[in-house]
Amino acid sequence: MKKNVKDVSSNYLVLNSIRLHYPVARNEICAITELSTPSVSRIVNKFIEDGCVKEYEADSTGVGRKTKLLDIEEMAVLTAGGEYDGKTLKAAIIDAKGRLIRCDETNSQCVTALEMPGASPDELTRAIFAEVQKLIARKGIGIDKLFGIGVAMPGIIENESGVVRFSASLSWENVPFKAMLEKVSKVHCVIDNDIKAAAYAEYSSRDYNSKITALLYVDEGIGSAVIVDGVILRGITNSAGEIGHITHDVMGMLCGCGKIGCYQTNVINSFLLAEARKFSNIRSAREIFQPQIRKNTWARRIAEKYIHNVARLLDNIVCVYNPDTIIILGELINDVPMLFEEVCEEYRNNSASSYLQYPLSIKKSKYNGHSPLIGVGVLASEKFFRNVAQENQNS
Repeated sequence: MKKNVKDVSSNYLVLNSIRLHYPVARNEICAITELSTPSVSRIVNKFIEDGCVKEYEADSTGVGRKTKLLDIEEMAVLTAGGEYDGKTLKAAIIDAKGRLIRCDETNSQCVTALEMPGASPDELTRAIFAEVQKLIARKGIGIDKLFGIGVAMPGIIENESGVVRFSASLSWENVPFKAMLEKVSKVHCVIDNDIKAAAYAEYSSRDYNSKITALLYVDEGIGSAVIVDGVILRGITNSAGEIGHITHDVMGMLCGCGKIGCYQTNVINSFLLAEARKFSNIRSAREIFQPQIRKNTWARRIAEKYIHNVARLLDNIVCVYNPDTIIILGELINDVPMLFEEVCEEYRNNSASSYLQYPLSIKKSKYNGHSPLIGVGVLASEKFFRNVAQENQNS
């Protein structure tokens, strides 16, 4: 018998509630979905039979019948995540629990990286779909098992329409990238700003309970994103969080945005490297922070200025958003030993105002540079389920 739209959307509504709230009991699903107990039981039993959901007894020291909890099977809801920064395209498959699919042969995180600097929108759409096909073929998954594709990129992006309004890093303006990718892939797609996607990955990790989470990105660009009660703060044009373009020095350098003295002009990695090369022929910004090189006066001054500026950025985020948690993401912060601790110490000792001294948790990213991939994959799956839930409400 062919299922009607309400049957299908109810099925996905139940599956999504398990995916978001696992482990969860059946009566909790009834409360979340507002479906009847018989309907939930029928749908859950079918998902267990199909291998999408697993059920087990909760540990209990009390008497009486043990509560049965439902958990999602990792491979039940799959999306693809892509990230492009103007130079490198990364792609991965994200499972139902917001985790990177691992390679069968090595059990390492299965992420592809393709160097393609200055790609046009057409070139990028074809490359993304080709990388996704390569990944699902490697795992023996059919394209019909993919719920959606999410792509994270720098710039001002209308996340609902998927139009890239402006990206200096990509040299794009008014590109309808979502529509272009959906035409090639034949699956629903989500396009979002890379920093907002990264923040959502960190928030969705379920490792801590946070009401207001902020992410500070410091690398070859400066950006921030804030999530309040699970909702990304986007602003009117989805450009909230452009902290790198706060004026830091009115007599400073010209920024790519057209303003003078933005934080971005003297904190990004390429600026640090250019300053260091006035004194030494080093190859990367991280060399500045190596103990032997940092003994030099010039290296010590560059490092101290960097630490001071990142601490000031933290202070700006605290003053504006008053978060309970801040995640710092970036190559130097992630990889240079003790740099994260030095930034936190500088913030707490010299930047934080006395009236803003409160229990603030400052953490490093847990995803080793893959936050945008994971976050946009999770956003793609949630977009799909939100649409289905809306269908159910309207049917």
